[in-house]
Amino acid sequence: MPQTITTASPLYMWGRNHNQTADFSYIDWHKLVELIRKPVDLSRLTPKQAKQQCPFILPSDALRKTKDAVQAHDNYTLLIADIDTGDLSLSGVVAKVKALGVESFAIYSTLSHCTTDPEKGYKGRRWRVVIELSESVNTEHWNALQGYLCQRLDGDNCATRNQQIAYAPAIGKAKYEHYIQTGNALDPNDINHSFVGCAIAWDNELKASVAAIEAAKPKAAPTREAKLKEGQISPVAAFNDGHTVEDLLPLYGYRNRGRKWLHPNSTSGIPGVVLLNGRYYSHHSQSTDPLADKHTHDAFDLFVAHEHGGDFDGAVKAVADSYKTPNGITITQHNQREYMRSQSPQSDFTGIEISEDESALSWLKRFSLNGQSKEMELKMQFDVFVLGRLALLGQATIFYAPPNCGKTLITLRLLIDAIKEGAIEPQKCFYLNADDHYKGLVSKIRIAEQYGFQMLAPGHKGFKSSDLAAILEALTAKQEAGGAVLILDTFKKFTDLMDKQAQTTFLTVVRSFVSAGGTVIALAHTNKHRNGDGKLVHAGTADSIQDLDAAYIVDVLSDDNGTRIVEFTSEKVRGDNIPKVAYRYTRKEGQPYTELLDSVVCIEDEALKVAREEASESRQLDADAGMIAAICEVLGNQTIAKGDLVKAVQLEAAYPRRKILDALERYTGNNPFNPMHKWELVNGEKNVKAYRVVSFGHRVLVAEDEDESW
Repeated sequence: MPQTITTASPLYMWGRNHNQTADFSYIDWHKLVELIRKPVDLSRLTPKQAKQQCPFILPSDALRKTKDAVQAHDNYTLLIADIDTGDLSLSGVVAKVKALGVESFAIYSTLSHCTTDPEKGYKGRRWRVVIELSESVNTEHWNALQGYLCQRLDGDNCATRNQQIAYAPAIGKAKYEHYIQTGNALDPNDINHSFVGCAIAWDNELKASVAAIEAAKPKAAPTREAKLKEGQISPVAAFNDGHTVEDLLPLYGYRNRGRKWLHPNSTSGIPGVVLLNGRYYSHHSQSTDPLADKHTHDAFDLFVAHEHGGDFDGAVKAVADSYKTPNGITITQHNQREYMRSQSPQSDFTGIEISEDESALSWLKRFSLNGQSKEMELKMQFDVFVLGRLALLGQATIFYAPPNCGKTLITLRLLIDAIKEGAIEPQKCFYLNADDHYKGLVSKIRIAEQYGFQMLAPGHKGFKSSDLAAILEALTAKQEAGGAVLILDTFKKFTDLMDKQAQTTFLTVVRSFVSAGGTVIALAHTNKHRNGDGKLVHAGTADSIQDLDAAYIVDVLSDDNGTRIVEFTSEKVRGDNIPKVAYRYTRKEGQPYTELLDSVVCIEDEALKVAREEASESRQLDADAGMIAAICEVLGNQTIAKGDLVKAVQLEAAYPRRKILDALERYTGNNPFNPMHKWELVNGEKNVKAYRVVSFGHRVLVAEDEDESW
């Protein structure tokens, strides 16, 4: 690990990883160049793990890396640019940097270089450029230099943030490349230098332009708003309360250029958008920017322009139909209720009507269920399972699972089995698919058509997820809940799992529906991070588990060559539900969904035991990935005494001694086929216990039925 350097040269903050918040080290340009030549090797880790373990640099010698601390320190020591677009070759980037006239700089590939994202595809070549400064500068001067650099290199806007860290040189999954140019450090105060002079002129021009606009005091655009009655909520105000113009600009493709922003449709490359007291002002032409009308605009105006093509009414309806109130209903539903309330006479009591000649006690007795027991017994559900032994008819059950683990697949398989066995009436079963792309929806509709259950999806045939509560209330009120089965995929599309009030309101409706004989099965997500025991945790508040009848956590036990084993573990049950059960399915490239569906089978105890052991090992390996990489990095091809190895790992990666010893013991073994064997214990010099990385070269493996070595 780099140590703090005492030098007159500008220093840069160095951190072990992005989670570090204090006790930083500091390095100078010569140490940074050394690290670029000999980067840390993180190639054993997944891209996500690599970023978690990768050290970072900050172009300041501040004591802390928070925005306030860095700005208050007011001392910047390095210029950095990230080139993430254009798929430029290393020589192409070198040429662009040399054109700036700087002499001392370096370029290295980032961890995202030449990698592939499952959703976005190939990312292309990605580079980080660092330029040496001969002395530090204050915030205003650094903003000018850094902003101009990012404009000239067409770099990522993030680098212009005062507190932005940059990951240090590291070897990831792709080939690592770098270039180092030696020469005189850039004097940031030399206005005769072409780069410095142009940067200051560029910044002064931006300042003058913004000052001229502010002096003109442009007026705010007239606010458009539908007429609201007392108690109704403004969709425009609700949107502006949750969004700022500055947050929306990057989302809509604007590029930051110092004090200005470049419109995504600009062909001149000259930034023409500024923020005046947080509002949007554009002096582009109106052919480029419809909001260039000499007025300032709010966040909702951007939303109208960029997401609804200028259709104000359409934008208002979209917000009103999707934004929830604290009571868990949409703004549209709230405003409709307020309108109805304004049209009807008000009661002296909130929500109840009691005549003058009736006592409150006699009014309360209206709701007594006495005398209804026989009728209710006839409607009472026997213990009939509708999904294996996971969900009972007449109950509300929820499955929490990580994304893409197969929860929808297994749910559909068990639903089809229940229909075949006659456990449920398919014409009364409704699968609410709110978490699928168009192709996936079509394939599942075909399955629904084949087996007779109903497939619904928000945005099709007028169905909206916000209507579900009203639908459940109607089924309950019209006594049509009995035997009806509703599967909600996924639960968060029908209520806000982070909002206790919204959940309480929605779950009250669900409870009434279930009490009337209905069945609800909800699919939901787990948190991204596991708890201290390595177990998955449900997302959102605990209200769903508390208020529903049964809850399961779904986890992947193993995933080997396309064959995956998934386990359901109960968190809560109110019946004879099975505590644990596991299913296996097999994925093949290009296979139809029906074939994948047919591959789902429940697995037996012995196979489940093996899968659980493998899952436990896999989670342990993930948790220790950084430690394993650090130990292997220190060992290399050497054999190192135990004590020396522990000290070296502590110095290199700053792990506690106890954890290093635990890891050494946990992953000791000499079988290269065993993923838990990373190094072996051998006798070193003078019979001192020593370690070396386990490999095929350290063992002669003998075939079971032959005498030859292999």
